[in-house]
Amino acid sequence: MAFRIPTLARGLLAMSLVLGAGAAARAQQELPARSSVIAAGPWLLAPSLTAGWSNDSNVFYQSQATDPTADQVLHVIPELRALLPFRNSEFEGRYRRDFVDYKETPLDQTGYQEYASALRLRFSTHDTLEVTGTLTRGQSETLRFDGGELVFKGEPYRLNAWGLGLSRDVLGHRGYSLRAQRLDLNFDHDVDVRFFDFRANSLEGEYREPVGPRLSILTSVRVESSDHFCRTTTPQGTICPAVGVPFRTERSGAVLFGVRGAFRGDEPFFLRIGQDVREYTSALGVHVHDELVGDGSLTLRVGPSTRLYVLANRGLWSSFFLDNDFYRSQGAEARVERVGPRRSTWGGILGLQWVGYPSGAQTASPRRDRRARLAAYATLPVRDRAGVRLSVERHRRTSNLEGFDYDGTVFFAGVVLGWF
Repeated sequence: MAFRIPTLARGLLAMSLVLGAGAAARAQQELPARSSVIAAGPWLLAPSLTAGWSNDSNVFYQSQATDPTADQVLHVIPELRALLPFRNSEFEGRYRRDFVDYKETPLDQTGYQEYASALRLRFSTHDTLEVTGTLTRGQSETLRFDGGELVFKGEPYRLNAWGLGLSRDVLGHRGYSLRAQRLDLNFDHDVDVRFFDFRANSLEGEYREPVGPRLSILTSVRVESSDHFCRTTTPQGTICPAVGVPFRTERSGAVLFGVRGAFRGDEPFFLRIGQDVREYTSALGVHVHDELVGDGSLTLRVGPSTRLYVLANRGLWSSFFLDNDFYRSQGAEARVERVGPRRSTWGGILGLQWVGYPSGAQTASPRRDRRARLAAYATLPVRDRAGVRLSVERHRRTSNLEGFDYDGTVFFAGVVLGWF
C-alpha cells in the first residue's frame, strides 16, 4: 500500500484491463537486453532485489477530518523475471513479492505477492496465440481492482486473471483480435469489507481495416457477464443472500469504432468511442443503463531517449455505494520517461480522474469525486548490478460529500540489486 511507484504500475494494469492497452502495460515489464541477463540454458533470467523505506502521510487514504494515519514502512521486494524463447515464440514468467513492515500501523498481514505468466505462439501467417495468467495475493489497495470508488484498510484478498487471445497485427494490413478473459476476486472469509467479491467473464473481438500504410479503422464488440457477492449486508443495508448466491448480476455489451496506427512505425496510438449497455439484476429489480464510452492510448518519442505515454478512458465501474449500480469514470494519465546510460531511468506521472454517480436517493445530491495523482521516480545505477531508487507521489481526492476526500504524500528511498 505505501510503496506507491509499484502501485503506479498496478494502476496502469487495472487501466489496461479497461482500455485494452495490454501492449502498453507489457512494455513496462520487458526483460533487459539479452546482453544484461543471466543465460541459464535456453532461459533468460533477470532477478532483482529492492529494499528501502517509505514515509506515507496517509496509509489508509483517510479524510483530512479524521486525522489520517501516517507511518514509516520497510519494504523488501524480490523479483524474478524469466523468458524462454523458442523458434518465433516465447514463454514469459514473473514472480514478485513485497515484504512490508509498518512501524506503527497494526496489520495482521502485510505485503503482497504476484505470479504472472504468458505463452505467446507466433505463426508464419503473422497470427499470435497468447495465453496469460496472473495470480495475486495481498492486501487491498485502491486501483487494484476498483476504479477509485472506495478505499481499503489492508483487507487480504485474492485476485486471479486468466486470458486467451488470438490476433494478427501487421501495420498497413488487415488485422483482428479475439480475447476471452476471466477475473475472480475474493476477500478472506473472516474479514468484513465494504466491497463485493465477483466472478467476471468477458469476450472481445476487434477487426481492423487499413486505410493507409500506418493507419487502420477498427470496429470492436465486447460482451461481459459478472456475478457480485456480498458478505453481511448489501449497499442498501439489507441482509446478503446465502453464501454462493450473488446479490447482483451484471450483463453488458459494447460496440466501439475508432482508429489504430503508428507514427514513424514505433509510436503506436489508438482511439475508440462507442456505446455500452448494461443490465443489473438484484432484489431491487432490473435496471438497464446505456452510456457513451471510449478509450485511447498514445506513445510519442520526444527525444532520443525520452518517451511520452498517454492513456485515456471513459467507462462504467460497478458500484458498492448506496443504491447505485455503477458510477461513471473518465480520466487520463500521462507518463514521461527517460532512459539514460546503464539503464538509468527518470520519469514523472500525472493522472486526473472525474467520477460521477447516477443516483442521490440517499444523499442530498449524487456523489461527485475528483482525483489527482502526481509522481516522480528515478532508478540510478551506481555500479554494475546495484543502484538507488527514489520516488515521491502526491495523491488527492475531493468530493461533494463529506468524508470521501483524502490527501497524502509518499516518499520512498531504497537500493536495488541484480538485473533491473
